[in-house]
Amino acid sequence: MIEKNTKSLLEKIKEAEEKIEIALWIAVEDSDFSKELKAYEKVKAELNSLTNLPDKIEKERNRVLSFCLMRIDNTLVNLEDTENAVKRTKDALAIAEKSENPLAIARCLLAYGNRLIGKGEIEEAEKQFTKVFDLAENNPDEEDIQQTKGWALIVKGHLAFKLELYDQALSELRKSEEILKTIDNYAGIAQANELMAIVYQDLSDTDNADICKQKALEFKEKARTEKR
Repeated sequence: MIEKNTKSLLEKIKEAEEKIEIALWIAVEDSDFSKELKAYEKVKAELNSLTNLPDKIEKERNRVLSFCLMRIDNTLVNLEDTENAVKRTKDALAIAEKSENPLAIARCLLAYGNRLIGKGEIEEAEKQFTKVFDLAENNPDEEDIQQTKGWALIVKGHLAFKLELYDQALSELRKSEEILKTIDNYAGIAQANELMAIVYQDLSDTDNADICKQKALEFKEKARTEKR
C-alpha cells in the first residue's frame, strides 16, 4: 500500500510539471499571460495540497514547486507586476534549495540574479551567476544545467551592453551561443543573436548586425516549431 501511495504521489507531481510545461508553450504561442498565470496558480495549489510527504517525495514536490513559482514570477513580470519580483524569485530559490536538485537550484539562481539586476543590485546578482557557473562545472553532462549557464551568459551580455561594455557583451553572448548550440537550445540561440545584433548596430557594424538578425529569426522559428 505504501508503494502504491508513493507511486500515486509521484504521478501527481509529474502531472503538475507537465501542466507547467504545457502552459509555458501555449503562452509562447498566444501571449495570454493572464491565462498562463491562472494555470500556474492552479498547479501551485495542487502541489501545496500535498502534505506530510516522505522526504524523497517532498524534495521532488519542491523541485516542481520551485519551477512553478519561478514561472509565476515570470508571468507576473510580463503582466508588469515587478514590485515583489526579487522576493518572489528568492522564495522560489529557497524551495529549490530544499529540493536539493541542481537544475532547480540553477534555474532559480538565474531568475533571482536577473531580478536583482532589475533592482540595480549588480554585485549580488553576479554572486548568483557565479553559483550557476559552479553548478554547470560540477554537472558537465546535464544539458539543462548547461542551458541555464547559457542563459546566464545572455543576461550578463545584456548587462554589459547596458553598461556600454561592448566587447564584453559580445564575448558573453558568443560564449552563450556556443554552449546553446551544442544542446540545440534554439530559443536561447535566437535570444543571443537578437542581442548581438543590437550590440553590432550600436557599433555601426551593420553587416554583422544583419547576420545576427537573420539567425535570430531562423532560430526563433525553430524554437516555436520544435519547442526547444
